Amino acid sequence: MKQITQKFESHISGGFSDTRLRFYILGFMSLGLIMAPFLGILASFIVVLIFGIFTAVKINGFQQSNPESILLHRQAMDRMYNYSAKAEYYEAMLRPYEKMVKKKKITNKTIRYQKTKQINLTSNLNLLLGR
Repeated sequence: MKQITQKFESHISGGFSDTRLRFYILGFMSLGLIMAPFLGILASFIVVLIFGIFTAVKINGFQQSNPESILLHRQAMDRMYNYSAKAEYYEAMLRPYEKMVKKKKITNKTIRYQKTKQINLTSNLNLLLGR
């Protein structure tokens, strides 16, 4: 900007009549309009990448602190790479977790089918439905 010298002063044009300055401003504005979508794509990619890394770290932390998840992962790796060499071992280790899941299902069913008592409201307020 220091290299641009003003040759003619025009107060009507805001004090600047140098066409080079106008071309520079037009060029930078055009460059900004061209680059804005790419910068937006880059910014959104960075945001998604940050959330993806955060989610992966949380899932990894959950799986490392969950013994059932660790056993299921080891069982899957044993099936895939060792042709189920330790299948009985992992099956025995996972039985308590399967029993817990069955107990949860039974308690959920009993809660679902529990009968409720009918309540009769006798008050001075009469509600009319659908008139």
